[in-house]
Amino acid sequence: MVPSLQRTGTGLKFFQKKTKGFEAVHINSRLTLRGALAGFVLMGLLIAALGVLTFVKDQHRIYQESALERAVKVRLNGIELGLGRALNTNWEQLNFLAQTIPEMTPEARRAALDVTVGDGNRVAWVGLTSPEGVVLSSSNGLLEGESVAERPWFQKGFQQDYAGDKHGAILLNELLNTKSKTPIQFIDLARPIIDGEGNTIGVLGMHIKFDWVIKHVSESAIALGMNAYLVNEAGQVVLATDGAQYDRLDLASIRSATAGFSGSQLEVWPDHRTYFTSVLPRVTYGNLPGFGWRIVGRIDPNEFTLADSNLINNAMKLIGTLAVSLLLITVLFCRIFIAPIEKLAHSAMRNAHGADEYPFKAHQTVEISRLSTALAILQGHQDNKTSGACTV
Repeated sequence: MVPSLQRTGTGLKFFQKKTKGFEAVHINSRLTLRGALAGFVLMGLLIAALGVLTFVKDQHRIYQESALERAVKVRLNGIELGLGRALNTNWEQLNFLAQTIPEMTPEARRAALDVTVGDGNRVAWVGLTSPEGVVLSSSNGLLEGESVAERPWFQKGFQQDYAGDKHGAILLNELLNTKSKTPIQFIDLARPIIDGEGNTIGVLGMHIKFDWVIKHVSESAIALGMNAYLVNEAGQVVLATDGAQYDRLDLASIRSATAGFSGSQLEVWPDHRTYFTSVLPRVTYGNLPGFGWRIVGRIDPNEFTLADSNLINNAMKLIGTLAVSLLLITVLFCRIFIAPIEKLAHSAMRNAHGADEYPFKAHQTVEISRLSTALAILQGHQDNKTSGACTV
């Protein structure tokens, strides 16, 4: 047993005098070990949370750009494939006619050409010319006997397979009796008619309504949730699905399209909004001749805002879960390891003020066990000195 401390006499006064300064120091100190640990944990949690959010945002930005690039390319490929395949159907029709029409009678030729035009909503006109450019047979007899020798589709179609960009046709517009105030725009398909000896004996040409192209591309773009633009070799925007009218656009994507390069990028458009754009350098399918078109697609990155918000919310939930878990672990740590130290400190302070009690025993860690034992030994020594001083 530790000897009892005498509460009167010279020894007690001496001991109180010696511990007065020590007591004052502890009264002035506001920070506890428990508070220091809590502050350390909170600071660490804050730094970790900021680090996780920064990392998540950076990774999400990289992922979003990659996802946008894939989304635009895949959807744009779908539009290009659909348009190319549809136009290739007309090209195959033209090739079939080129193989069979030379052997037909004039009446059979016109009937075959009429069937190819159908209701006229897509194909406006199909005709067969002589080597000199005079229309010999045509759908519904339109332009028969007329010379088309100056038309690009005849001149180039006489030499090779040909696909021509959007253009107007004044005479054909008048013959079609269209009620529209805006002249019909056409695109051309043409190919030479070759006899058994390899001589060109005529040209077979087809006019397809460009309105049909606009409708086809627009409906595909709407279904895929994007805007698409056809750009010709001169850099002119011949088709835009966003409802605006453009001649030329001073954009990096349009310049890449004009040069025949593919690519993807974020850029600001004339409406002052930022879009992710992608470029395909050609529109074709199978053996279809090239129209000289490039196709540009754009998508609004804001369509992915919901995904961004969900990702941040999930990250915040994860951080919150970790924070609660860490808080519970900290509380448990304080109860197991900090509380004994606090009890030892209070016990030591009471003994320093003259309390007659044995120091609190704790053995949670080696350090706590050593501190508890050391305080007990010091208390025993101090009691012995005090007892000796009181008996003098």
